[in-house]
Amino acid sequence: MSSNLKTSILTVVGGLSIFFVLVLLRLPVFVNSDTFLTTDEAHHAYQIVELMRGGPLFYYFYDTSYQGIFYGLTAIPFFWIFGVGTLAYKLPETLFYSLYILSSYWLARKIQPRAALMVVLLMIFSSPAIWWLTNLNYGLGLICLLGNLVFLTFFKVKETEGSKAFYVFLLGFFAGFAIYTFTYSIVYIGSTVILFALSSDYFLDVRAKFSRKNIVSWFVEKKGTRQKIIKIIDVVILFFILVVLFSYVFGGFGIDIAGISVLQSNALHKPVGQLLVVVVLRVLLYRKDIKEKFGLLKNFIFLLKPLIKRNIAFGFLGFAIGISPRILSIFSGEVTRGGQGFDVDFVPTNLVYHFWQLITHHLPNVLGLHAPIVQLFDYEMKSFYLLNGFSIAIIIFLIGRAAILFITTRWEDIKNIFRLKALVFSPVQFFLVLPILICAAVIVSQGPPATRYLFPLHGVVSIWIAIYLEKIRHESRIFFAVALVVWCVFSAVGIYQTYVASGIVRDFSIVEKPNRYSKVLEFCKEHKILHAYSGYGLSAIGTFLSKGDVQIAEYTKDVWGGRIKERLAKEDDFAIVIGRNESHLKTYQKYLDENLHSYSKNIVKGENSTNDVYYIFSNFQGEVGAIDRLRSLIVS
Repeated sequence: MSSNLKTSILTVVGGLSIFFVLVLLRLPVFVNSDTFLTTDEAHHAYQIVELMRGGPLFYYFYDTSYQGIFYGLTAIPFFWIFGVGTLAYKLPETLFYSLYILSSYWLARKIQPRAALMVVLLMIFSSPAIWWLTNLNYGLGLICLLGNLVFLTFFKVKETEGSKAFYVFLLGFFAGFAIYTFTYSIVYIGSTVILFALSSDYFLDVRAKFSRKNIVSWFVEKKGTRQKIIKIIDVVILFFILVVLFSYVFGGFGIDIAGISVLQSNALHKPVGQLLVVVVLRVLLYRKDIKEKFGLLKNFIFLLKPLIKRNIAFGFLGFAIGISPRILSIFSGEVTRGGQGFDVDFVPTNLVYHFWQLITHHLPNVLGLHAPIVQLFDYEMKSFYLLNGFSIAIIIFLIGRAAILFITTRWEDIKNIFRLKALVFSPVQFFLVLPILICAAVIVSQGPPATRYLFPLHGVVSIWIAIYLEKIRHESRIFFAVALVVWCVFSAVGIYQTYVASGIVRDFSIVEKPNRYSKVLEFCKEHKILHAYSGYGLSAIGTFLSKGDVQIAEYTKDVWGGRIKERLAKEDDFAIVIGRNESHLKTYQKYLDENLHSYSKNIVKGENSTNDVYYIFSNFQGEVGAIDRLRSLIVS
């Protein structure tokens, strides 16, 4: 048996083994999959169901134009096996997380082979936050898998002598497909670009040509005013070219300072128009040197070695194929942007706030420390909580010591990265650059920080800890064993407590809980209410759980569920469903009493508590205009 075939077999067996272990550990969640279906999942799942049933083709979820539909499409085989339902839609995320763990194993083998299996163990026994995120089909596991594949193929490009066309093609494909899948992939692609640039054979020459001294002298050299203006315009043209490329690839970006938009390129064609204006101005002012500049570009391309040209061509081909769904979506007019996550804000107070939230809440949450630390101070100092405190101390020491050791032993690389100096490439450098970009993205993002955007740090920290444990294994086997056991037990206890708190486990037995909207849906089916308007949660979850038998749109003018709204606008018979605790209840009650001749009012109690009560208004009698205004009575 060849080594490649053996490796392939081991990879398949390993991936399936991890998947089945994760499924087994998630049984309480999967048994209660309907209960833990989120609104976002339901919106996306029903779009996939409609596509399966012959609906119009689309490339992005219409409520999140920065996420491609691929991770939703992967639920279709599970729909065929298990039927259309929540379990089938959630299983792909577990599969992608399994493959993410497996790809992290192969990355660890590039750095420290003996630590690779520990990475698998550490990632299986994750924090409760990571555990819950991997139960939600949000595409997080997929984007981390694609990011790791970008890293792995880049390693192969660096390692391979001679023709690298195949690996360059794969690198381009994974990068393009990652961008289409989720624009958050910029943290992985950015890390790759930085290390590619700094480790390139041409970097020193390029850096020398674009040194601060050369740039300053280029602008201040003794020439006429027109030539100096032309130079500034050339820089602006180059800048706009980069903006255009970024806009079409990632979907644009925006920079706000104190609420004022400084640069906004979210409209794909806007920067193109601006570029054309600047180019025309440049030609009108001075065009004698244009032929010369094109000649320099032509000579540069001509002087490239044939092998390099071939690699570049294969790289662009792979990238074009990978990002082709985005290209098709642009030509079809489906999306005008896909990069809402790139809206950044440099207001100092926001930066400080985001940084504070990062270090005090979201980062400890990803590591599984936030809730236990809070819990430790909220309860009496009993034996369990003393043991919990001891475990927290071990985990904090383990993470801190692993991070310090990893960083200090590679301090020169870090300094070179920040100073933009040449590097001798090493796979380990990815795990220096990636966490920096992840944290920076969270801090400068215009939106509030979220734990899910720190998800890739889970793999990074696991590799750090595995390398540290492998180092001390020969020095102190006792500490090695204690640290590994404490990590796994701490994770298992945290997840078990979460299960118990959620009410799906009692005395180590799985408890089945119905979805909070199940009785409402039963009532609607029994009374032949096939169309309704309600809040965000019920509109999405109810429509999917009923498999479209009861179609529920939002009674707001939000963008969510736009297609269902269009469909329901043509239906004469509909109902309004409002929770007792919703602020809109009084508004609707007053409108119905004042504007309609008669209507039916039913009260349905939910499953979770006495406060979980829903009012169902139907059988409206009155003027057509008055009834129709019910469809969008609430506009906020």
